[in-house]
Amino acid sequence: MAFNCSLASATDGRLRQNSKETASEAIRQASAMRLALLSREN
Repeated sequence: MAFNCSLASATDGRLRQNSKETASEAIRQASAMRLALLSREN
């Protein structure tokens, strides 16, 4: 049990950072898609 907890805490920071980067990447892609669609309509 203690081994599992220490392993999880060692990787937790990296996992949190990865999920943050994934979320901001998705937001960037959605914004780019929206801009592309808006510029095509005009």
